[in-house]
Amino acid sequence: MADVQLGGGIGSAVLTYGHIPSSLQVTRKANTSNYGSADNSAAVYESITQVLALDAEHLKGESSVVTRQWGIYIHGNDNFVNFVPKGLSVESQCFLQYSGINAQGDKVRVELIDSSC
Repeated sequence: MADVQLGGGIGSAVLTYGHIPSSLQVTRKANTSNYGSADNSAAVYESITQVLALDAEHLKGESSVVTRQWGIYIHGNDNFVNFVPKGLSVESQCFLQYSGINAQGDKVRVELIDSSC
């Protein structure tokens, strides 16, 4: 895992094996303060929004309704992230689910959950 500086003054991101991790198990070096929070989900959220340049909000619960373009809900224990469109929540069962590389040997997985779109 590494803190990577993105070009053009965009900022930085946490990457594992060249990908954004999806796990709350992300650990940061003690001298890194790029994310401003001890909550590791904040590091994953910031990495996603920086790399993808998304207008997104960090959803704190599955019932939170997205008010911006996208909502990002991080399921750290299950190692996946949900990308929820504006006006919906995770509970709506209409989102894109991303599993990143959190450890050596993991593979990136993207799945569309559209049972209630």
